[in-house]
Amino acid sequence: MSDRAARIAWFKAGVLPHEASLRRFLRRTGAPDMDLDDLVSEALTRTYAAEDWRRITNGRSYLFTIARNLVFDAARRQKIVAFETVADLDALGLVDAQPSAEAVLTTRDELRVLQAAVDRLPPRAREVFLLRRVENLSQRQVGERLNLSVSTVEGHFTKAIAALTKALQDSDPIRSGDAGPAWRSQRQKR
Repeated sequence: MSDRAARIAWFKAGVLPHEASLRRFLRRTGAPDMDLDDLVSEALTRTYAAEDWRRITNGRSYLFTIARNLVFDAARRQKIVAFETVADLDALGLVDAQPSAEAVLTTRDELRVLQAAVDRLPPRAREVFLLRRVENLSQRQVGERLNLSVSTVEGHFTKAIAALTKALQDSDPIRSGDAGPAWRSQRQKR
């Protein structure tokens, strides 16, 4: 299949079916001083003309993002933006799905705490935990591999989960015991 034929097939399958929902959305937002047909045509044209069209996995999202940007550009040219237009565009939910920097750092901190807690587990409990959670083995399979009874595996696993949960709770400044104001801890000592 030629490059042009592949592009047309991608456009027909992944983008064109969303034209009607794009029209409904744009009609509802009341795009400022723009003809609805012109706006839809421009969005479809820009989507089709995308240079990296093969990497676009969600044609609907890409099309709506282009249309949203066209509406924003028109509103910027007007220099008066109706709050309803911006609210409707935000309701569409086309925000970046990537986690924030704060969420990434928090997750990394939690992973460091968890790794340290796993390292501190007794050897047998650590081994059972890793086989259950990392290798996704059943309790019976872990028991067979380690030559332990299922109830012993369950006991080691329960101890491991309790220790890891406590480690994560203790590392959370909101849940840890010393998170309250200093005056409260001084008052409790009296």
